[in-house]
Amino acid sequence: MINKRPAWDVLDLLVVPVALAVLGAWFTWAQDQREANRNAREKRNEQRRHELEQEIEESRKTHEQEIEERRAQDTSLQAYLDEMRSLLLDKDLLGSSEEAGARTLARARTLTALSQVGPERKRSITQFLSESHLIHKHTKSNPAPDQVGSQRKRSTMPFLKKLGLVKEVTPKNSSSEADAPTNESDSAATKKKRPIVSLTNAALNRADLRNMDLTETDLSGTNLTGGTLSGAKLQGAVLSEASLVGTDLSYATLRKATSTGAYMNGADLSYSDLRDANLSKASLIGANLTSINPAVNLSSTSPSPGDSGTGLGGTDARERDRRGTSLNRTDLSDADLRGAILIYAGLDGANLSNAYLGGADLSSANLHGANLTYASLSGAYLGGANLSSVNEFYPGAPGPGKSSADKRGADLSNADLRGASLSGANLHGAVLRGAWLSGADLSYANLSNQPYAMFEGVDARVTDESGADLTDADLHGTILSGADLRGAIGLTQEQIDVAVGSQDTVIPDHLRRPSAWS
Repeated sequence: MINKRPAWDVLDLLVVPVALAVLGAWFTWAQDQREANRNAREKRNEQRRHELEQEIEESRKTHEQEIEERRAQDTSLQAYLDEMRSLLLDKDLLGSSEEAGARTLARARTLTALSQVGPERKRSITQFLSESHLIHKHTKSNPAPDQVGSQRKRSTMPFLKKLGLVKEVTPKNSSSEADAPTNESDSAATKKKRPIVSLTNAALNRADLRNMDLTETDLSGTNLTGGTLSGAKLQGAVLSEASLVGTDLSYATLRKATSTGAYMNGADLSYSDLRDANLSKASLIGANLTSINPAVNLSSTSPSPGDSGTGLGGTDARERDRRGTSLNRTDLSDADLRGAILIYAGLDGANLSNAYLGGADLSSANLHGANLTYASLSGAYLGGANLSSVNEFYPGAPGPGKSSADKRGADLSNADLRGASLSGANLHGAVLRGAWLSGADLSYANLSNQPYAMFEGVDARVTDESGADLTDADLHGTILSGADLRGAIGLTQEQIDVAVGSQDTVIPDHLRRPSAWS
């Protein structure tokens, strides 16, 4: 028998050294791991310290840059005001002729200064120009400076003194002749005057111009993007092709302003006065033209007591709230108003021909006598809108001197109203020849048409136009008393059966008259 004991003895002798070796290896590995973790923590901490130092350094540099930028802007503003003071007092800028070099220099310095300063200082510059009467057109109501030069100079002094630019100024011409009223020929001549400093194509983006007096100021081509013009007086101002994207124009006075081709997408025009304004070809996509109080008479354009020519009857914001946004007789032809908010808007007699109103909210808007020929209102909401000829705003028959057009409702000839919501709308007397009403919701709308035909088909011997397209239109509860539906397209018996007609309603020969109509 072989003795195996020596082998076990060898193994017994090797157990302790092997265990010590394994333990040593594990200890070394743990030591290395602790060292690696410590190094990683130190590296992360170092990286964090470095990042924090960089952030502090960048913050310090940004702060220094802001301080330097403010200092540079203050220097630019002060240099501008100093030069303008020199032009006003030494070069007689207010009394200069239109061809004077002082005017050219003043405009160049103004445009340069506006491009160099921020929103706050842009307001300072604009306020200076406004209070110095340098940017307003000179009409009979706003006379030219050369006729009342000394008065204008004296009116400028308080603002110059407030800025610390002058201490005491004595007018050069203090005689009574300088203050004498102008004659009629002089007044007529002033109507042709241009502003002393034109702000056309100026950089006024993000400027805070709220409550600023910019009456009859030429701002055509001016960049006013993102600015604030809330409550500003812009009556008679020129904003043609100006950029007003996202601009706050709430409560602003824009009566008789010209904004042809202006970019006003997303602008806030709520409660503003736009009566007799020209917004043809303007882009107003998503603009807010909301007003309130449907009972207010938005048809009147005559000034109320205390109007002072603004058409607002005072400057109290609450008074403006009661009036709401007024677009009466405004020219909005070819304007892009897709998605615009026009709730309760006053559009009496407005020109919306060829306008894009797809998806616009015109609920409860007053569109009495508005021109909507060839307008696109596909998907627009006109619930409760007033497109009638005789309504609560115009009680009784038209008075003397008014034509038959005054008695007619809104002109929707050839308008695209497919899918539009006209539920509860007042369309009495409206003209819908050739209108597309496929899928439109006309439930409970007032389509009564005495004594004017609304859906009357035009005689083919005169024109090739057809009547209104009522395919799939919802006529449930729609008032059709007196309407002539002979020229309507797509009219079905089902639509007739749910509508409300009268013995005066004329329907196509192939349809049966409901017994309730007789």
